[in-house]
Amino acid sequence: MSLNYFDIMVLDCLEKIDAERSQSAVFHLLKGKRSSQTIQDAGLFQIAKYFGMVPDCSRSDITASLKKLKQLAFVKAMNETDTYRVTAEGAQELKRALFARPWPAHCHGAYHQQAAKIFWKRFSLLVQVLSNKQHHCQRYTPITKDNQILQWVKSYLRRHPDHNALSASVWGLITDHLNKLSEKQAFIFVYSLTSYERIGYTNRQLADSLREDERYVYILFWGAVHYFIQ
Repeated sequence: MSLNYFDIMVLDCLEKIDAERSQSAVFHLLKGKRSSQTIQDAGLFQIAKYFGMVPDCSRSDITASLKKLKQLAFVKAMNETDTYRVTAEGAQELKRALFARPWPAHCHGAYHQQAAKIFWKRFSLLVQVLSNKQHHCQRYTPITKDNQILQWVKSYLRRHPDHNALSASVWGLITDHLNKLSEKQAFIFVYSLTSYERIGYTNRQLADSLREDERYVYILFWGAVHYFIQ
């Protein structure tokens, strides 16, 4: 039985919380619940980087992860409090796992994730539109139906009517920024983009291509987006 990257995130949260909060605190943190308690805990226990980084997290995901961690003796339940403490074996495994798959330096959920979602929608649509313009293609399906995003990109293109110059500028921006990230992060970012006659890869496809943990691919992707924002 091996740990996936979600398990590592849970284990790291539990180690830093150190039995001072219930498993619900970890769920709300990863989910990104904007309550005063969750935001306070994120700062207090120095786990704000995880805030909102698993928006599809369910309570059953947390339960399954905790069951696995207990079976491996990486955590122990504290009696009648619904809290957990990481064992010496768990701390050693966490150190090993984060050495093998370190959290991206620029990835910080509390600081950047909300803006990152909007940035990515705008930027990825802009790249798709410019790529198709470069190939003189006018018939294609936009990657989003979000009217606010569509209107933003249309407005941006009107403000920058020289689309050839804009394309060159965007290409330079991508190249410059990705050269400062790891090769794996650059690959994930580029292949997540949709361009002329090429649909962006899903996390599952990227994970298969890289023979990597799907959740870790997801985190590396957002780490790259967060870097662009910074």
